[in-house]
Amino acid sequence: MPGTIVIEKIQGHGVSEEMLAQAAELFSSDYGIWGPLAEEKMGTFGNFCKAAFGDGIEKLNLSGIKDLVPAVMKSSPVPYVKMAKPTGSLFDQGDQTGAVCCADTAFWVDHAEPLAALDVIKEDGIKWPFGDLPDGCEFLAFVSR
Repeated sequence: MPGTIVIEKIQGHGVSEEMLAQAAELFSSDYGIWGPLAEEKMGTFGNFCKAAFGDGIEKLNLSGIKDLVPAVMKSSPVPYVKMAKPTGSLFDQGDQTGAVCCADTAFWVDHAEPLAALDVIKEDGIKWPFGDLPDGCEFLAFVSR
């Protein structure tokens, strides 16, 4: 039997810098680099995109995933991904949202931070192939190993 998972909710005033550092370290070890030293460790987001997507994300060809996306999403063990609808002009030529390749998850989050990051990479001269990010949507990308 797996170990016990303990979840403790802590109010904002009770969160210390040390707790945030520990959370950043755990998150970074499992999911990638996060926290105040992220840019120092991996460079700008534009450099990350160039490293992750070879010649650069601006040269990414999304047309090859168009037919695969619905089946991949339906097979997801994550309920909100499984129920999500592919959204954007890649999937619907009549789409007027400005999205190219997104998933309408109806998972409402504040997009201020990702949109600010997107502005930074656009300032670096990188063309973002996924289009705009409508409310209730998330960018949709598949990366093979």
